[in-house]
Amino acid sequence: MLPTPTLWIGGAEDWNVPILGSEQMYQAMRRLGIESKLVVYPGEHHGIRRPSFQKDRYERYLEWFDHYVKGE
Repeated sequence: MLPTPTLWIGGAEDWNVPILGSEQMYQAMRRLGIESKLVVYPGEHHGIRRPSFQKDRYERYLEWFDHYVKGE
């Protein structure tokens, strides 16, 4: 079974799910050679509220799915 590429996204000020966990998982996966990407939105909490960050997040989702699900 091949490792699953993973996209980690979160807000820098998230108290519900602190970004530290995503940062640690990202670093661990990279050390294991598993393709991963980490995106941290500054000043954002658990729900990404700033419209430009929302747009960016959805564009990243689509790009990630296009690459890894469609194989483009």
